[in-house]
Parts: sequence; structure tokens; C-alpha cells
Amino acid sequence: MDTTAWEYRLLSVKQFELPGLQTLLNDLGLAGWEVAGVTSSAPAWNTGAQQETLVVLKRSSEQPADRNRQAPAAPGAWYPDPRGRHELRWWSGSEWTDRVSDAGREGVDPV
Repeated sequence: MDTTAWEYRLLSVKQFELPGLQTLLNDLGLAGWEVAGVTSSAPAWNTGAQQETLVVLKRSSEQPADRNRQAPAAPGAWYPDPRGRHELRWWSGSEWTDRVSDAGREGVDPV
């Protein structure tokens, strides 16, 4: 199993900056960065913005990835009902409860 943690960086390169992109990428490569993806963004109609090239860079982090780390749980609050039966359902911070709400009126619906 891969335990590498990655850090990412996004470069936004304007059309007039493209000639210097190779030199910039070579310099970043010496610092351990590698290209993970490239795409271009077209400007919105009549905004006067220029087309940009977006470059996603990555390099291995100093710290190994902790594959056993749990994502932090969302705090207790009203959230959209994951079952879709009601507008909202109360999340306790660790589990869904039987408390529900529709149009501001609270009720009970077993999980």
C-alpha cells in the first residue's frame, strides 16, 4: 500500500507567460515538484479576461500519509435528510437521530 502523502500546487499561466513556462517547470522540478495535470480555461464571454493554462503540480510531502486517520465528523446540527424522507434530520456529531424537521416543524421519524 502506498503511504506517500502529496502536497499540491496550482499554477495559473497567462498566454503571454507561456514562453517562460518550461524554465519555471524545470526550476520547480529541481525542488521536487512534478506535473500532475494540465488544462486550459477559456474566459467568460465579453469579460476581457485572457485564456489561462492551469498546471497542477505535486510533490511528496515530508510527512507520510496516515491511512488510519479518520476524517473529522461534522458537528451536531440539522442537515438534509440523507434518506430523503424529510427536509432535515439531526446529526448528533456521531450518528443520525430520529429528530426530523419539515418546513420548520420538528417531528420524530425512527432511523
